[in-house]
Amino acid sequence: TFYIVGIAMMEGVTVFLEEGAPPNAETWAVFAGNCDRADLVTTLQAYYGGVASTWVTLFRAISGADWGAFAAPMARMGWLWSVVWLLYVFCAVFGMLNVVIGTVVDIVRKPLPSDRALRLAAEQKEERLLAALLAAQLKKVGKDAEDKMSRKMLGHILEFPSVASRMHDF
Repeated sequence: TFYIVGIAMMEGVTVFLEEGAPPNAETWAVFAGNCDRADLVTTLQAYYGGVASTWVTLFRAISGADWGAFAAPMARMGWLWSVVWLLYVFCAVFGMLNVVIGTVVDIVRKPLPSDRALRLAAEQKEERLLAALLAAQLKKVGKDAEDKMSRKMLGHILEFPSVASRMHDF
């Protein structure tokens, strides 16, 4: 954003200063006050006289400085430059805000290693408890003569609602 907007603003100032175009009378009345053309040229050259100074101006504008003070000299060149400034500030500030919020959300969404370990331990404890409950339910039903459970017996056991609900939890 700095590069594209900075080059466009610097080019606009260069064209304005080379052509010696008089500022729009309405815009001049709103922004100039008692400022004359010589002051405008000095201010434009200070803020937008080169790539580095333009980028510093743009950075200062979105990092807490009074961006209106930087936009006023451009606005004296015409209303279009006021629109360019407003769009730049809007996109830069909300773009930066979006990146900051996205980073914070990403950090918060990732569980800490200790949280993951605690969650796994709780899940393992729950599985052991369910296995113990299921074993207790199965012991209540009984076994055949060989001390082994047949498929038929397992089917019969699974008909009990308490056993079926425990199996469902597994």
